[in-house]
Amino acid sequence: MHGRFLAKLLYMVSGVQAASDKEVQKIKIAIIGAGRVGVSFAEELLNNEEAAYIPRCFIDINKEKVGREIQGIPVYSEDEATLKKLAEYEIQEIVFAIPAMDADKKKTLYEYYKKAGYKLKVYDYPTVYSAGGKRHLREFDIEELLFRKPLVVLDEKTNEYYRGKVILITGGGGSIGSELCRQIAKMSPRKLIILDIYENGAYDVQQELKIAYKGKLALRFVIEAISTCRSS
Repeated sequence: MHGRFLAKLLYMVSGVQAASDKEVQKIKIAIIGAGRVGVSFAEELLNNEEAAYIPRCFIDINKEKVGREIQGIPVYSEDEATLKKLAEYEIQEIVFAIPAMDADKKKTLYEYYKKAGYKLKVYDYPTVYSAGGKRHLREFDIEELLFRKPLVVLDEKTNEYYRGKVILITGGGGSIGSELCRQIAKMSPRKLIILDIYENGAYDVQQELKIAYKGKLALRFVIEAISTCRSS
């Protein structure tokens, strides 16, 4: 009885719904992005009683979504989602769920919430996309923390240069090398050779390109230990 009274009082004063007994033990998160990815993540957590996380609010810049509730979760603008407001919701972690977010914007938000003492995570694929995999909650990768803008090499002159040639990409399983593989694949090379010292990354990008080009792109991946590499 006493607990229900306090919960009702909290809602009357702040508008924040008190957590249920089951939610008390869960990590309370704010999700940046109330789009398809963010909402699907929230639904996944809400539908899983064993989930370790509970979404308490969304943060979004879309005026059509701000002020609404999605799956019973309120959507706030960046200006409304003050540190005081997040504290009212007892937020412990911030999850980025906007895969296409501009690098500068991501850096600004990351530094702001990090400085405020929040633990930050991402709901997305690893930076090296795993073909056939699914998005999941994870830590920021080191490459992501460099906040590089997407590498773009595709133009008419470059396209003409690589067309019909055998192209070898060293470090092809890494985040930069895998992106080069994707872009050069668009230029119709005669064969694309992906070289790396780690099998997983190179294999993943090879499988991704096989699926994307339905076997029409000649591909080979080579795993070579550093100690055995020789220049010819």
